[in-house]
Amino acid sequence: MPSTARTATRPGTLTVQLVSVTRVLLALIFVSIGLQPQYTALTLLTFVAAMLTDVLDGVLARRLKCTSRAGEALDLLGDKFLTLASGLYGAALGMPLLACGLILLREIALTTARTIVVDRRALLPPSRLIGSLSILPTRIGTIMLIVDGGTGRYLTWSLGLFWIAAGVASTTLYWRIWRERRLILRAFLEDQMP
Repeated sequence: MPSTARTATRPGTLTVQLVSVTRVLLALIFVSIGLQPQYTALTLLTFVAAMLTDVLDGVLARRLKCTSRAGEALDLLGDKFLTLASGLYGAALGMPLLACGLILLREIALTTARTIVVDRRALLPPSRLIGSLSILPTRIGTIMLIVDGGTGRYLTWSLGLFWIAAGVASTTLYWRIWRERRLILRAFLEDQMP
């Protein structure tokens, strides 16, 4: 007789995942309206709401004890997309391309490295502390760029925050690669073996 058992889902799992999906949608709205001066207030509201969903989904998942791999993947997608949107927004508004490029490089490199699994673990597993140190200056700098609205009042602060984010992003990426160098080397050498 075929099994009719269903996979048990904790009550809050879909709620938490919906919060992560909301961050992606808010980031899409941010990208769509961010460079249109008539939508400055809505751009700021959208970006701040997206940042808050980043905190909210983690708090809910831990409080409701409903973490899942799908939820982690959705959270990662939302985080990376919002950070990429921030970096591109900064570049579009005159932040140095090198700083924005370093921020984006870290996000893409880490996401790519996490798809490589050696000894049942991701090559560069997520680190909440290091991730927060890298993205917080970018997000605060983005908020300052939105509030600035082209007046130049907060441009120096935004510039400093983007450079801080670039420095933290590149330093932590290099440090994590160095720390996991043996595992990384093994991952690449195993691909060469018959």
